[in-house]
Amino acid sequence: MRESQEIAEEFSFDKEKVIAKSFSQRFQWEMILIGLGQAAIWLSLWPLVLSGFLDLWAGFLIACLCACFAYLPSHEAQHGNYSRGNPKLRWLDSLVGHITLITLKFPYHILRITHMKHHAYTN
Repeated sequence: MRESQEIAEEFSFDKEKVIAKSFSQRFQWEMILIGLGQAAIWLSLWPLVLSGFLDLWAGFLIACLCACFAYLPSHEAQHGNYSRGNPKLRWLDSLVGHITLITLKFPYHILRITHMKHHAYTN
């Protein structure tokens, strides 16, 4: 019984909040750079492939990789992690969200609403 109680305490919600807070205190520049970088690379693939400078198969592989990196920076923006609750910086969440989702061809506003609805029923 004691062992299961120790495990439950180790994975408690309070402990999870302490750990999460230690990571959320700093600004996430790397997420913004990943998001903007993948969008820039993805957009540059079009002229490179259409001009024949880059083979279609290589462009496809790079585009798939960009798509893999597209969602996470947008996810942080959906949660308002860039503005950190500051209404004056809310534009940053929106800007990063819109630009990073260019690759996925999905509107940020709709994704933000549906994602928040998802969280209303999961945690």
